Amino acid sequence: MVVGMTLACGVQAAFAQEVARPKDNDWRITIAPYAWLTSLDGNVTVRGIKANADADFFDDILGDLSFAGMILAEVQKDRVAFNVNFVGARLESSNNNIDTKQDSVNLGLSAAYFLIDEPRSDDGGIGYRLAPLVGAHYTCLRAEIDVGNFRTVESNENWVDPIVGLRGSLDLSNRFAIAAEGDVGGFGVGSDFAWNGQIYGTYKTSLFGVSTNLSAGYRALSQDYDDGDFEYDVTTYGPIIGAASTF
Repeated sequence: MVVGMTLACGVQAAFAQEVARPKDNDWRITIAPYAWLTSLDGNVTVRGIKANADADFFDDILGDLSFAGMILAEVQKDRVAFNVNFVGARLESSNNNIDTKQDSVNLGLSAAYFLIDEPRSDDGGIGYRLAPLVGAHYTCLRAEIDVGNFRTVESNENWVDPIVGLRGSLDLSNRFAIAAEGDVGGFGVGSDFAWNGQIYGTYKTSLFGVSTNLSAGYRALSQDYDDGDFEYDVTTYGPIIGAASTF
């Protein structure tokens, strides 16, 4: 039985940060729909029933995914950036006479300040940026397990993890860049501990006259949360693709 899909969002701002560097006193808004092709490793316990959460996206998850929506919005002025990241998903599966249904909503909020912000020079070289970040990650999970139409258990859980981390990038040319982000959180406030890491390659272009970053990379997110008879100890990982447009 596979249970526990979260598609959790963390902060997920790395692929949006290098679309356009805002000039002093200019506000820039970035909108970035994306897809995270997630696989899972871990387990979930609902009212004493422990279920394995190991699953591969293409072998196990894609066919069970009923709905998924993911989008990031970021506002930046000078060296300060604020972002909001939403992910919602529904997963339904049936295995060995056990039916599972899981709904998840994840919301990430963060603020970053670029302590280092060195653009590429006119004659080439490498530009680089580095910013510490602080924020919070809200997770809401609803899990339902139906054992042979005989017993159904259900759990609704939600929690908030404070997070701290770093994000940065390297401008390798006028069009190509590498961006990365990492954070840790929970600290017993929500999860016992949570961590997130991601890295992307980005290509700067223009779509319909709008500055756009096309990105592809890899992300891993781990959450270890427990509350009474509910336990969620899952690492979510996989490739991610996105398009970030700045206005």
